[in-house]
Amino acid sequence: MCMHLHTCAAYTMHVHLHRYAEPKLDKAIREEGAAVWRLHHQSQMGRVYPGGMRVTSSNYDPFPFWEAGMQMVALNFHEP
Repeated sequence: MCMHLHTCAAYTMHVHLHRYAEPKLDKAIREEGAAVWRLHHQSQMGRVYPGGMRVTSSNYDPFPFWEAGMQMVALNFHEP
């Protein structure tokens, strides 16, 4: 752990967070393959969020997105 911020600076790198809507990313993964997306997200952060048409607060299956390298998969959560 770095004790001073200036000693940590040499070991940091800029990472961009990419955001994807579930329907578009699902289609892209099916067309291009999960391996292509995993390779991209080895150096970039990825977040997928539920599509806007999920008006019943239902959830999608997060595993295909995790398999494609998404680090963050947003799910709907509501108490009954």
